[in-house]
Amino acid sequence: MFRLTAVIFTMVLGLVFFLGLTLQAAGKEEGERILQQRCSVCHTLTRVYEAEKDREGWEYYVERMIRMGARVTPEENPVLVDYLTEKFSP
Repeated sequence: MFRLTAVIFTMVLGLVFFLGLTLQAAGKEEGERILQQRCSVCHTLTRVYEAEKDREGWEYYVERMIRMGARVTPEENPVLVDYLTEKFSP
């Protein structure tokens, strides 16, 4: 009985780890899609690629762009900030 429990626990743990990696990859793809579709409407992405901001800086920058007319939804905002922070923070 203990072995069966240990095997099931290990399988569940592996599944949770796999799903976590899958969701993380999906988040990266979604963040990149939002960046490409929303941010490049008004300016080249070179501005983004050359910026070096921490999470707080990206949050401020995205909010500023939204106030200036960027069409980023409230649901997309944290996905975009996560992506920018992970990809373009020093």
